[in-house]
Amino acid sequence: MERLWSLAVAISLEVAFLVRAEDGRVYTPMVEGRAGSPHAAFEDDVAQLLGVRARVMSLGALKADKAEIRYDSSVTAKDHADLSTLAGLQ
Repeated sequence: MERLWSLAVAISLEVAFLVRAEDGRVYTPMVEGRAGSPHAAFEDDVAQLLGVRARVMSLGALKADKAEIRYDSSVTAKDHADLSTLAGLQ
């Protein structure tokens, strides 16, 4: 009897459109204004996936962003879950 094995892996990738302002700050343009990024969010951190290299948000900045107070309970719940996942990373 031949046995076939499979492995299912789930990956979540969040992508945001970013703009660099004239003063060098990075932000996400919104319908009404801008959504800022934590200080030093985009410095020298680079990641690679399937041969494509990209600058990424630093882990410290991502944790700081997820720890901010939100006024939408669904966003707060997602941020808390994300922080639990990020807690295991260095």
